[in-house]
Amino acid sequence: MSKITRLVSTKMFADDTAVVTELTINFAGLTPEDIMEVASQAAIVKWQSNARRMKIIPAKAEYMVPKPGTRQQTVLTPEGLVARYGSVEAAIAALEVLKAKN
Repeated sequence: MSKITRLVSTKMFADDTAVVTELTINFAGLTPEDIMEVASQAAIVKWQSNARRMKIIPAKAEYMVPKPGTRQQTVLTPEGLVARYGSVEAAIAALEVLKAKN
């Protein structure tokens, strides 16, 4: 299996109509190590996106790559909560609201 074909929906700009492309990704000539390098590059981009969305970029992290078609649960650190809510007090208040719901 050196090729994978996927339908990819792409917009040139946010307000444009998406164009669906039948994209064939050809892995011919790549070693398993090469394919792992490509996969790690994709995982890095996903991790960076998650870090930006969580509004915290840690000095050290581990990203558990989810199985294709699934989502990884986001794990919030205390620092991430403070960054997301703006202060320790606001983070604690948000957690207290969540606790009251459960």
